Amino acid sequence: MASDTPTASGPRFVLRSTGFALALACLVLFVVLVRTAWVGEDALISMRTVDHFVNGRGLRWNADDRVQTFTHPLWVFVLSAAYFFTREIYFTVATVCVCFSLAAFVVLLRQRSPVCVLFMLIAVCLSESLVNFGTSGFENPLTNFLLSVFAVMFLQHDRNRVPWLALSLTAALCATNRLDTLVIFGPAFALLLWRSWPRIPWKPLLLGAVPLVAWLSFSLFYYGFVVPNPAPAKVNSFMPLEWYLHFGVRDFVGLYYKDLGSGVLLSLGLVCAALSMIRFLRDRSDHRNACLAALGAGLVFYCLCVIRVGGDFIIGRYWISPMWLSLVLVTFHFDRVWEWWIAKGLAQRLAVAAATIAVGFGLYQGGQALGQRMYSKASPGILRSLAHKYLTPDFTWETTQAGQYFRRIGEEARRAHEESGKRAFPVSVIGFSGIAAGPDVILVDILGLGDPLLARLPPKQRDYGNVGHLERKLPVGYVHARETGSLDDMEPPMRAYYEKMRLVTSGPLWSWKRLKTIAGFNSGLIVPPTDYR
Repeated sequence: MASDTPTASGPRFVLRSTGFALALACLVLFVVLVRTAWVGEDALISMRTVDHFVNGRGLRWNADDRVQTFTHPLWVFVLSAAYFFTREIYFTVATVCVCFSLAAFVVLLRQRSPVCVLFMLIAVCLSESLVNFGTSGFENPLTNFLLSVFAVMFLQHDRNRVPWLALSLTAALCATNRLDTLVIFGPAFALLLWRSWPRIPWKPLLLGAVPLVAWLSFSLFYYGFVVPNPAPAKVNSFMPLEWYLHFGVRDFVGLYYKDLGSGVLLSLGLVCAALSMIRFLRDRSDHRNACLAALGAGLVFYCLCVIRVGGDFIIGRYWISPMWLSLVLVTFHFDRVWEWWIAKGLAQRLAVAAATIAVGFGLYQGGQALGQRMYSKASPGILRSLAHKYLTPDFTWETTQAGQYFRRIGEEARRAHEESGKRAFPVSVIGFSGIAAGPDVILVDILGLGDPLLARLPPKQRDYGNVGHLERKLPVGYVHARETGSLDDMEPPMRAYYEKMRLVTSGPLWSWKRLKTIAGFNSGLIVPPTDYR
């Protein structure tokens, strides 16, 4: 009679080994994240909104108008919940980031083999971008966590028992956290709908989408616009498409030029995506491979979107979601590759290892060559915002020189307000300065990211050195209008346009005139003047 007692090599031992490996990996990852913890300039823009919200001043950045300066609503609510109890910024943000980073790692790898856990830990630690944005204060850790939850459910579900509500809810929460992640989920839901047609369970599918629909409806009513304010500030740059593509490709090349570990991980993800899609085209009956192909298609589409919008001046920031999705695809391909590796002889293993090293060296040399061409000395590309706070070994926060300079701008504005009563100050940096200025000071962001009027005006110059961060020309009398409420100094065309904008962002919420004006803005009937002083 066969014994029911598990042997040393049985499932229970494997389970315990996996649990031990995952716990050890989490400990290592925790140490890495804490030792590199930082909070960036742009993350503090959201924290000013969080401070206003928690202290009862509304979900707004300046106290005098309703403007959505953040692109991650769910992340703002999560930070607000934590900040409500701590009333401290930097340890609060870093702790929340680390918790979600570890949770994303655990959810993805809790059912993987110990060898897979080890390799994925190495992949994460070698990716400077994943480590950097495992803290930083941006929404990436929460996005990665929700991507892990969705991917595990999607890749492990039974074809005849689709968890529609859970998948829809997870995707909606992720899109509420970052709207452009809808591109990732599109192919997955297209596959599910295609296989379920015409018996699609619309009720759980639509019920799961409630968080996203609720937020977009609230945003349209409260702010007057569905998309956050930085979106028109970056779209209204009047840049030709080729410039966007140039900066997007440059941002992609930057991974190989500045952060080879991240570039290799993204390349592996794209290779896994391509292989899965080829297998799917050959055999559409393989359920697991079809799901991998759908996620791979989402990865490819998102990469193309990042290139289309021009990437970001911080290398790796917009590539975190594709990198984490690459980690997902590599993880679910790993066991099959590992079994193949074990089955091969020593000579074949050495050949594969040599080929892998050669490809990695080629990527490094190619990235260096392209990077030297695409990055000038004036714009070398950075892996972190130059203005940030970082955690020191003795667990105190130090501010970089750029961060100290930005903070002084806010402190001077606050001092001028206290001494002279002046309220409105034009600035070009709004993170550290926004926190230092306090709630009573109005900061007019000349880049347009935090200002609804300037976001819809053309840039001051056409020398495109940085996508999405272009200075606007201040209309005559605009700062005075923000200061006093009087529009008398503004030119008639701009005054008429700003009156409508101010009605939307500062007028009574339930005013019928305001609701009609919102409809005018969103339908394109109300447009800014093309020529102004």
